[in-house]
Amino acid sequence: MRINAITAKIQQFLDENDLDYTVIVDYDFGYYYETSEIAYTLVLTERFDRLFNQFLEATYTDITAPIFIWSLLHEIGHGETEDDIDIDLLNKYNTYKNNLDPQSDEDTLKYYLTPDEKIATDWAYNYIKNNYNKLVKFWHELYPMIEAYYEEKNH
Repeated sequence: MRINAITAKIQQFLDENDLDYTVIVDYDFGYYYETSEIAYTLVLTERFDRLFNQFLEATYTDITAPIFIWSLLHEIGHGETEDDIDIDLLNKYNTYKNNLDPQSDEDTLKYYLTPDEKIATDWAYNYIKNNYNKLVKFWHELYPMIEAYYEEKNH
């Protein structure tokens, strides 16, 4: 099954780059603190793509990368920065985010600016900037696998 090959390719990338997480496929991108799992999905809404791209383009103007790479690295960023945020503050941010309306574009953009989310995206930005060639190579290996998954799924 193609999804297993995609997961294995992402896991290989993490392992080769000393990013100590387990990759899982899920219904959304995410980071699970308890298990150090990085979740990815191949099914994103047009709205998510539009809003996250809008945020990225307004905030990180000097680099570009596919939304999948940004999303994946953002979740890794949560793991890489979790010790930088006091647990009480993290709980406060989570309460704030849980009270935002996920159907509101304005609230979704506020979500991206919540300090723990922004720190994770900043980590992703720095990783992309410092490892750009490595990420280009990874994307050129991964993207055809994702394309094949969609082709198989649509036939």
